[in-house]
Amino acid sequence: METRQQPLGRAQLIFAANVRRTRKLRGYTQQQLADLAQLESSYISSVERGVRNITICNMERIAVALGVTIRDLVSGAPPGSVPGD
Repeated sequence: METRQQPLGRAQLIFAANVRRTRKLRGYTQQQLADLAQLESSYISSVERGVRNITICNMERIAVALGVTIRDLVSGAPPGSVPGD
C-alpha cells in the first residue's frame, strides 16, 4: 500500500516562512526559540520547513516566544507590517 503525503497548504507555508523570518530578525537560533517556547529544536525545524501540522497551542507558544501574535505568523504579510498592529 502506497502512502501519499498531503501537499503543503498555503497557510502552513506562510506560517513556516513567518516563523523563520521572525526568528532570524530576533537573532535566535532554532535551539534558542525551542527553549523559549518549551519545544524541541527538531520540532521548530519541522515547523520552519512547513512539514509539521502544528496545533494552535504550539502556535501560541512560538508566537509568545517570538513576541508576536498568532495573527502575525499566519498573515501573508511579514510580522509587524499589518496596519493597526
